[in-house]
Amino acid sequence: MLDLIGWLATAISTSSYLCKRPVTLRRTQAVAALVWIGYGSVIRSFPLIAANVIVGFAAAYTSLRPDLDLQTHNYVKVEESVISARESAAEE
Repeated sequence: MLDLIGWLATAISTSSYLCKRPVTLRRTQAVAALVWIGYGSVIRSFPLIAANVIVGFAAAYTSLRPDLDLQTHNYVKVEESVISARESAAEE
């Protein structure tokens, strides 16, 4: 049973890299960190607990940023706008 918790934490951590949206990736990492904290508590591993408290907090905190998904998805649109503005200025 104990090994199963460790494998579950590993599976959740690994699956976070399959997420396409940054906010989903970070929330998945936060959930994985919670499972790792539980596993670390059972095996009484303070370094494992401490590392995942930090990771879990960082992942949860950054997943609450409202601009997180917009940054990556709007990058191409902003780039296109800049190119379009430069082309318009060059034509004048």
